Amino acid sequence: MLHDAFLSTSFYQSLKQTVSDMALTPCKLDLDVLPLDSVDMYGEPDKHSAYSLSGHVEIKLTPPTSLLYDPPASEERLLLESLVLTFEGQSELLTPETGYGACRLVQFSQELLQEGPVEVGHFWDENLRDPQRWLITFNIAVPGWLPPSCSTSFGDGVLEEPEVSYRLSAKATYRDMKPGS
Repeated sequence: MLHDAFLSTSFYQSLKQTVSDMALTPCKLDLDVLPLDSVDMYGEPDKHSAYSLSGHVEIKLTPPTSLLYDPPASEERLLLESLVLTFEGQSELLTPETGYGACRLVQFSQELLQEGPVEVGHFWDENLRDPQRWLITFNIAVPGWLPPSCSTSFGDGVLEEPEVSYRLSAKATYRDMKPGS
């Protein structure tokens, strides 16, 4: 009988640990691109010029969370192996004669970690669980031959010009540096 009680307790502990592990959301790494200003393009497009666009990529490390209990104190360490900033531009046109058409105008990327991998991490205790933030500065050259951004009212029948838009995005490659991972 003692043996059955031991198995029952062991099974209960294992089940409890499994449910706890499923309810625990692991540490999360988020990226946000924060340009310092907009790029104002003046005059005609010029293939011999470029515009400077500066800003920061914010790296935010959010501590583990749980739906069932307050997570214990924990340390998170990640090795940020690559951080790539991408600039993309596209043109879209919608007319009754041609329908919808889109064209990629430009796409280029820049590695922001020129000196190699960077370790990011933080120790959270039971009381202080605020996300931690780091800023990585960027400065890219936007080609001067690109047309300025413009927004058109599709379908009004009067103005059939393409809509031109640009966007910045970031992608990180990292791995967990905790012992045993």
